[in-house]
Amino acid sequence: MKLRDRITIRCAPEVVWAVLAEPSFMPAWNPKCVSCQAPQGSIGVGAQYQAVFKMEGLEQEASCEVLECVSLQRLTVRYSGAGFPNGGHVEETFQLTPTSSGARLTHAVDFGRSGIPWVFQMLIWLISTFGHTVGPSILENIRELTEGLNPGP
Repeated sequence: MKLRDRITIRCAPEVVWAVLAEPSFMPAWNPKCVSCQAPQGSIGVGAQYQAVFKMEGLEQEASCEVLECVSLQRLTVRYSGAGFPNGGHVEETFQLTPTSSGARLTHAVDFGRSGIPWVFQMLIWLISTFGHTVGPSILENIRELTEGLNPGP
């Protein structure tokens, strides 16, 4: 099961990419991320780092590995660790596309290998599709952060 969303951001794609490709920024745009230790050097395929997420009141450490990194275009990260049953993992992909007014950012989260039972995956999908969100989404947070760094035209 994949959840998808997209947003238009009014700033240069380079600014959006700089935020996405720097793991230490994750707590600023992901409300569930408590902390994130950036890997040494620039991020690229195979880079690994740790992040702590708070879900349902519990903090869980996740191992993060960059699976795909095409500068200014696409970033895929795999999250695994104690929070996922049966050795599962989740993959998060950001696709960045330049537009005349800035950039379009597409976000996909794949729960297919999460180890979460399918009935709960369906519940996650139903809530994300038809439920009411509290607070801004991840993409809205990224837009606010990046437009604040470098407002567009």
